[in-house]
Amino acid sequence: MVGNLKETRKIWIINIKGNDHAGLKHILKNHEANLVDRGLVKEDIPKLLDKTLKSKTIKRGVGKKGPYGNCKVNGKEYRVAHGDNGVIVALYQEEK
Repeated sequence: MVGNLKETRKIWIINIKGNDHAGLKHILKNHEANLVDRGLVKEDIPKLLDKTLKSKTIKRGVGKKGPYGNCKVNGKEYRVAHGDNGVIVALYQEEK
């Protein structure tokens, strides 16, 4: 079953700080370079994730590592990967 981003949004609010395996701490540790390489400032990553989770999902699916939802923010497409339990494990800008 494909995860539900609405439920993921609720879990994100509860688990915003995260740990080494999921949430904001994990994203900053493991996915920051992808976002910074594309012009985002590190300090803006939490705001981007919040905006992404509030945006309409334009694509959903299940990748090699689990469920995801893609959303557009400021004309760019971002992927939010999450576990079946709704905990966010990745955020990165999609390749064009």
